[in-house]
Amino acid sequence: MKQSLLPSKPLVRHWHWYNSWLVYLGVIAWKILRGDQTFRLQYPLTEQSIVVDVGGYLGDWSQAIHDRYQPKIYIFEPVPVFVEKLRHRFANHKSIQIFAYGLAGQAERIKIKPTDDATSVFGEGPTQEATPETTPEATLEIDLQPASQTFRSLGLNSIDLLKLNIEGAEYALIADLIKSGYIRQVNNLQVQFHHFVPGARQLRQALHRELSQTHRLTYSFPFIWENWQRLPLTVSSVKFSQPKSHHRQSSQGRPSEA
Repeated sequence: MKQSLLPSKPLVRHWHWYNSWLVYLGVIAWKILRGDQTFRLQYPLTEQSIVVDVGGYLGDWSQAIHDRYQPKIYIFEPVPVFVEKLRHRFANHKSIQIFAYGLAGQAERIKIKPTDDATSVFGEGPTQEATPETTPEATLEIDLQPASQTFRSLGLNSIDLLKLNIEGAEYALIADLIKSGYIRQVNNLQVQFHHFVPGARQLRQALHRELSQTHRLTYSFPFIWENWQRLPLTVSSVKFSQPKSHHRQSSQGRPSEA
């Protein structure tokens, strides 16, 4: 009889219990430090800044950012009931645009079933409470579009602050930004990684290794909120185009558009 390479059920239960307690302690620290009012809102933004809110939910975070800095804000939310609430809330805000679809690593149409603790794959965080409006029983079909392609199609050459809270889809979305090179156009990436995704810890660590090539971690409350700030560009990281010679092709390429 072959011996299983998987850990025993008691060990698995212990691991989940251990991780749950770490997240729980992190939530306590986050609340004590008033992270939603401090860390998540303190950025060097101006009226000329571009902010992207992926997983807009009811718009509380976007409202707080708008009230503080008045930047241009793009909100992506695929759940119809939330889209309507967002459109009503920001009807008189010309600097805020609402898009009725979500962003992920690739284009797809998926079915979701809302639950009490995560209304959609695009919820607004572990401290939010469910309400009758946010927990419909019907299964929903939502549209997702690839993030990097969407940003480029909108003409967003750079994003000053990109916020992600998309109930597990953040792993594929960030991987898409890294693969496409668009991650270099993001000045600050504020993300909530979700631990219920299979292999979440390993996925997060792998993305950390990739992100550290272009960004630095400015704060981290694991599986609650963390922020990555783009590193200053160095001469060695920028490719400069050279004028073409009449005799031979320059070996230098054009500056990357990513």
